[in-house]
Amino acid sequence: MSDFHSSGNNESSSIVPDRAESASNDSVSTLSSIAEAPVVYRAETDNAADNEAENEERRRKQLEPEPFPLDESDYDGSDLASLASSVDSYFNSNIDADLMGNRHLSVSLANRTRGETIDGIAEQESNLQRQPSYLKRSRSSVVNTIKRTATYTAIQKLGFFDDEFRNERLQVFLAFLKNYVLLCVVFAMALSIYWGSYYGRNTRYKNMKMLVVIDDQEVNGVEPLVGMAVEETAELAAVKYYGDWKVFNSTEFSEIASKHDNTIEQEVYRQIHHQLYWAAIYVKENSTNRLYEAIVNLNNSFSSSETLIEVVYESGRDPMAISSYVSSFTVIFENAFLQVAPSSLYKPLIENYLNESQVEDLISNNLTNLITDPPTFKVVDNLPIKNTVIFAPLQLGLVYLVVFAFFQFLLSLRIHSFIAEKVQGRKYIIYRILASQFAYVILSLSYVVLNCAFNLDYASAFGRSGFLVLWCVSYLTMSSLGSVNEVVALLCFAFLPPAIGLWLVFFMVLNIAPTFSPIVLCPNFYRYGYAFPIHNSYEAAKVVFNNSYKGQFGRNIGILIAWIVVFNSIMPFVMIYVTKVQRLKSTVTTEQPSK
Repeated sequence: MSDFHSSGNNESSSIVPDRAESASNDSVSTLSSIAEAPVVYRAETDNAADNEAENEERRRKQLEPEPFPLDESDYDGSDLASLASSVDSYFNSNIDADLMGNRHLSVSLANRTRGETIDGIAEQESNLQRQPSYLKRSRSSVVNTIKRTATYTAIQKLGFFDDEFRNERLQVFLAFLKNYVLLCVVFAMALSIYWGSYYGRNTRYKNMKMLVVIDDQEVNGVEPLVGMAVEETAELAAVKYYGDWKVFNSTEFSEIASKHDNTIEQEVYRQIHHQLYWAAIYVKENSTNRLYEAIVNLNNSFSSSETLIEVVYESGRDPMAISSYVSSFTVIFENAFLQVAPSSLYKPLIENYLNESQVEDLISNNLTNLITDPPTFKVVDNLPIKNTVIFAPLQLGLVYLVVFAFFQFLLSLRIHSFIAEKVQGRKYIIYRILASQFAYVILSLSYVVLNCAFNLDYASAFGRSGFLVLWCVSYLTMSSLGSVNEVVALLCFAFLPPAIGLWLVFFMVLNIAPTFSPIVLCPNFYRYGYAFPIHNSYEAAKVVFNNSYKGQFGRNIGILIAWIVVFNSIMPFVMIYVTKVQRLKSTVTTEQPSK
């Protein structure tokens, strides 16, 4: 019996633990199903008093939210939308926050998906409600933690006047200040150079050399009164203000003319064409005697207007200078002569060489105009401008050459970069130079064809070959300008890319300031224009279009070629230097993140 009871007790003792173990397993299974929900609580069913602290610690740990999977290596700051989506997904799947920031369980939905009964769920919820409440980390604290990360700092957007943006705001202000100072300095320099060419110009009118040739001589005792009146006019201070009037009598000038086997009139024309003088006042041979004979003989067909004195110049030499200055100066000279003529010409002529009967005959025959109307000047323009379209290629056309020569470089940058990756260094340099020159050939051809489309005469100086000559001049101009721009652009792109635009404006002003104005009327500083491309191109183009003096044509072409040779020789060294600078910058940029 004892054995039986003993065995029975042993058996019952073995059975009871099995049942307890089975009940415990059921409870664990139930709580496991709850643990699969977004926020897990483990219900405690059968705990001893001595294990209560351990169970409390376990529950506290289980109530902690899952760590947010933020790995800064996964977020480079370029995908802000992806990071925001990850944050929202984390909170939506793990936390249901009420207005106080407390977290509660979403048990019902999780258990229903597992097929549990309503009573079972209610019992589990009742057990959970009996658990102590823990105030866990609120959503706002998690967000603040995320905001303190380097990744969020790199991609966050701030208000312009936020405290966090203070340092950046100062840097932006300094950057703008630097830009404004640079722009103002270059702007002031460019405008000062151009406006400076006009500064005090009226004080330099005397730099324009004017020729006065008096071929009037004494005949049959009649003094050359016309010539004497013209010479007196040239000595007036009001006239001297508008040019340097160099006076020659017939004897002096005939010696000069004889050296070139010319008459005095031919020599006047030659010196104007050879640009020794801007204009000439030519008193024709025996002008006074011709006027005296017309009065004595009562020649009603004679007119002193435009028959005794000529004004000679060539508009083709410099259309703007002639129309703006030279022609105006000759008009001033003529007006001064008309004021001098009554007292210096007609009064002595009537008093000394006419008697009363001759004067009465003039009055009776209504020919008093011979002694009352002073002779006016006849204008002789040996190179007139026949087509006003010529002003376009001689002025703004030259400016456009500077711009398009630079655009050629900009439009070819992508092609040059591609070739640089495929072709060796020395061969690439040769390619760059040849490619640029070929582009200038094509652009200059289009420039010449455009001029032909507007019926500009390019055959006046070189015949049918004028087209080729104009093409050559245009090519040399674009090549000289483009070579300079390309060298400077390479340096600007290496150190300060925005400066290329400033250089373009500055270089343009340097060229046009001594070109659109006669250099003799500009301060001595602008004599540099004699060596600049645009001025020499301007002089060469006038030869082609207007058949002006060719004596300087060779010098103009030579200066353009010199610019091309010099800057194309410099270009390989500049390209090598710029490449080294870029490699150095690339190395520094690569090392900075690793540090």
